[in-house]
Amino acid sequence: MSNQSFSGLPIQPPGDLLRFRANLNLEEETVGDLANLMTFSSDEPQSSPSPALFIQTQIPALWDLACSINDALHGGVTALVIENLPFARFNLRISKLALLAFASCIGRPIGADYYRGDLVWPVSPKPELPPAYTPTITEHNGS
Repeated sequence: MSNQSFSGLPIQPPGDLLRFRANLNLEEETVGDLANLMTFSSDEPQSSPSPALFIQTQIPALWDLACSINDALHGGVTALVIENLPFARFNLRISKLALLAFASCIGRPIGADYYRGDLVWPVSPKPELPPAYTPTITEHNGS
């Protein structure tokens, strides 16, 4: 695990922005096990460890990154950029669940859609916007 690390590098300006670079080479099996911890039913007794405990014991570099991010947020940093999170190279189901498990180590995920209970909302381009229209972050098409 010596090749797994992260670094927090302050960026100037704008002052309150902090950049983290995660150089983590995670095994697909380990990330799959983490994702599976996120799929239990609330009706079932949970005999397996919590995702946070799993990350702390099985992926300590990821735990250290989560703790550093949490410390930065509690220390007044208002914006973070996290580069090279390793989850995108796995299938979409595993990527989503692993990212949610990682985020839960930083803070409690809250619903973005009160009525549906979704934790995140889709970010997708809105086709054919008028030239004078300023798109929101969820409507932006990258151009």
